Amino acid sequence: MVCAHPWEGQPFQSMAKMRPLERPGLPFPCFQGVHNETVVELLLTGAGRSRAAIAVSGWLAQELSRRPGTGLLAPPLTVANFGTAGAYHGDWSVGQTLLAFRLKSGTEGESVFPERLVAWPHQETECRTVDSPMREVLPKESVRPLFDMEAFGAAQAVTSYLSTSHLVVGKCVLDTIGPEGDQDLDFVALRQRCEAAYREGAQHFLDHALQHQRFLEQDLRRQRALEVTSFTEECVAQAQHSLGLTVSQSRELSQELKGRLSSEADLSRFIEAWQSRPIPQEISDKQARQRALAELRNWLRGEPFTRQTKRSVQTEE
Repeated sequence: MVCAHPWEGQPFQSMAKMRPLERPGLPFPCFQGVHNETVVELLLTGAGRSRAAIAVSGWLAQELSRRPGTGLLAPPLTVANFGTAGAYHGDWSVGQTLLAFRLKSGTEGESVFPERLVAWPHQETECRTVDSPMREVLPKESVRPLFDMEAFGAAQAVTSYLSTSHLVVGKCVLDTIGPEGDQDLDFVALRQRCEAAYREGAQHFLDHALQHQRFLEQDLRRQRALEVTSFTEECVAQAQHSLGLTVSQSRELSQELKGRLSSEADLSRFIEAWQSRPIPQEISDKQARQRALAELRNWLRGEPFTRQTKRSVQTEE
């Protein structure tokens, strides 16, 4: 959970009964607790997109150094950013919590689209990250955007290390922009006005983020990728022991195995076939090792054994 200000993180600290967490080398406050049997960590970044990007990047660098992986093999980490935002007067109500389906850098910059893996039962909109509080109302648009100062920085960090499927962003409307807006109210007054609504919105958002996390953990694509990688490593290690493969040969065999496994509709049948095939013991003769490796690659490509190849394997055994 990523928040800019301590006040924005207080509901999460309360719900998950968090305690301070030491993360050496990360100069941002961290807290950790448990909510609905799930470990939740809170990172306070301070105001501004640069601080958000630095804080989330540092946190992810530490976390992923312990649990490496990319793509579908990346650990199922949900990075959820929640906090306050401004809205044009009349677009949204003060205290209303919305999910961000699009994160934009400023009013005309690049965009990030978080993947919605689970349904959000409330309103959704676009969130634009600006460098200072919005005061000017732009020409009327088809969207009714929110304006914050951190979300896009956090999103840049997440998409650099993981992907948009790991990102969830929600915002609670703190103030309104325009001639009839709240420019005369200070932050304390704005906070007091929507504190109860903010806490309620934080509860809904945390539940949503945990549902998102469970979806990531149970994603069949991720489970299959883990199975493919695990079995590939086992097979290459077995071949390395028998055939004394070079680093390049091991890498090529790994790529061929992953390609074959990824195309298999039923992994169990392939694994059974692999385990039932004749496996030579350690082969010392270089030419025999090359023949055995060629046989293995032919087998992976679905080509039948030749009689000569079978004899050479049996002879070496």
